[in-house]
Amino acid sequence: TEPEKDRQGELFAYMHEQMLARYNAERLGVGLPPVVPFGPGIGWDGILTEGYNPNLEKCSFRPAAMSVPESTSHGSRIIVPSIMKTNTERLAIAIARNYLEDPKKKKVPTATLR
Repeated sequence: TEPEKDRQGELFAYMHEQMLARYNAERLGVGLPPVVPFGPGIGWDGILTEGYNPNLEKCSFRPAAMSVPESTSHGSRIIVPSIMKTNTERLAIAIARNYLEDPKKKKVPTATLR
């Protein structure tokens, strides 16, 4: 028999594609445009044009035309966009090279990672 394939990444991507399709359909249904991409090189250094009000007690309101803060806390985690951008660039390089480097600069082939 054929060995079982690890499809978690594929299922993760499919789930997010479906969630975005549903969210865009709901936005179009109330006269809003579809969402625009947001991430490294696409918005992290700019202004968040749309605001957001979840109307929930423990969630914060975000006004329109707000810039991304240099750092923010999410529970016990601190999120820093510049670090996220650096990590994204490092990951792209590792994928292109087919290996990662551990803290001691030892090469770890990406094919061995699971």
